[in-house]
Amino acid sequence: MVKKIVAALLVVSVFAFGANGAKNTAGMSPKSKKARGMKPIFLIQRGLPHYSGIIKRMWDDKGLNLTKEQKEKLLVVRKETMKALFEIKPKVKELEKKIIALTKEDKKITEIYKDLNKLARLKEEASKVHLKCIEKTKEILTKEQFEYIHQKMKKSRKAKKHKAKP
Repeated sequence: MVKKIVAALLVVSVFAFGANGAKNTAGMSPKSKKARGMKPIFLIQRGLPHYSGIIKRMWDDKGLNLTKEQKEKLLVVRKETMKALFEIKPKVKELEKKIIALTKEDKKITEIYKDLNKLARLKEEASKVHLKCIEKTKEILTKEQFEYIHQKMKKSRKAKKHKAKP
């Protein structure tokens, strides 16, 4: 099962970035993360909220009404999460580059599986860090604060949809 997932990751990487690793930046603003070559390091790349960043932007929001104690706890969670992710990210980028480079060489795909398995484990580790951050954040916030954040996120998504439509 793991081998199938790893093989699928390799195929997706090759199709997404081409055999030469070229990035398609057509239609993206130069400031977008994808245009700058930043790739997510998580297994689930869409749909999981990044509460640490969301709350950071809402830090002094009167409606959220974070207490001093909550802010201290949230800062600890953010610091732990970011530290772990910043340790994983360079390893992910290095392995991705290596795998892409190996696909350019005359290597059998089975020779690349070892590195692909390492990459999958790193992305799994990063995803677990992300999920742990979500869990810890939920424990710190009240039910009302959690609902408030989701209402704000929903409004923000609606505003972006309306803005994107011509």
